[in-house]
Amino acid sequence: MSSIAEAAPGWYLALDDDVSDRLVALHEPVIRIGRGPHCDVRLDHPSVAFDHAALAVRSGSLTLFAINAERPTLVNGRPVREQARLTDYDVVRLGDVLVVVRRMRR
Repeated sequence: MSSIAEAAPGWYLALDDDVSDRLVALHEPVIRIGRGPHCDVRLDHPSVAFDHAALAVRSGSLTLFAINAERPTLVNGRPVREQARLTDYDVVRLGDVLVVVRRMRR
C-alpha cells in the first residue's frame, strides 16, 4: 500500500520504523505485534519484545492488548496495563517504536 489516499475502508497502522515507512492493513480478527518471526506485524527494534502486544478487530472497533509487562506499551502517552480501545489518530508506543492508528472510511 503506497498511501493513505489509496487505502480501502478499515483499520491500519502507520509505521515509521527502522525498516521503512509502512501502512499496514489490519484485516485479521487478531493481529500479533512484536519482534518475533511469528508476529503479523514485525517491528525489528531491540526495545520491542518478541511478543509485545496484540490487536483485536471486533464489530468495527479496535482494541490493543499489552502482552509484555516488562516492555512499555503506551497509547497517547498513557501506559496500557491490560487493554485499551483505540480510535483514529491514536499514537501507540511499543518500546521505542511509534505507530499511528488510522481508520479509513468511505
